[in-house]
Amino acid sequence: AMRVAIHRLRKDGWIDSQRHGRTSVYFLTPRGRAQTTEASPRIYATGQAAERAWVALANPGQPAPGDGMPGVWIASHVLVTAVAPVGSGLFVTKVEASTALPDWMTSRVCDDATVMMTRNFAAALAAVRPCLDPAPALGPLEVAAIRVLVVHGWRRIVLKTPVLPDHVFPPAWQGPRCRDLVSDLLDRYPRPRLEDLEAAIGGDPGK
Repeated sequence: AMRVAIHRLRKDGWIDSQRHGRTSVYFLTPRGRAQTTEASPRIYATGQAAERAWVALANPGQPAPGDGMPGVWIASHVLVTAVAPVGSGLFVTKVEASTALPDWMTSRVCDDATVMMTRNFAAALAAVRPCLDPAPALGPLEVAAIRVLVVHGWRRIVLKTPVLPDHVFPPAWQGPRCRDLVSDLLDRYPRPRLEDLEAAIGGDPGK
């Protein structure tokens, strides 16, 4: 699995490697580092992606506006967005947290498959907590493994969802619960120091 993952990351231009004797040292490419930096705020955010939302209706008698505006197109002329729309030909109304959007709109904001991913991931994280609570102090490799699994599971969800406030998502959406559980676990198990990881695996192969 590791070989397949490394092969795909290299093929996509995310990582590169250098040989040090019989060992290969892998590192992010400039492209990989740039995309990682761009995605990190969403993955590690402790609050919702946006605070406000609007619904904008464009003239259905005119050509569809296309993808030039940020947000989710519910229909060819109906947009839900976290950025206040500007345009003389638009009808715009703010979507408050108390506004009940119909299912046909919320289902376009987040599809059923992604909603199910949040439900499954929230259940998995909740099941992990009782196992970790009585566990003895974990070593740096164990902490790193927990963090990698948690971040990987969450990024598969959060990077697929639009930048919108929680109240415009479907009622079954468990994103806020996932976000809270992820934040809690990452706080409980801070990122190990690189020096501790190197010592745990037997030293730095680059030296």
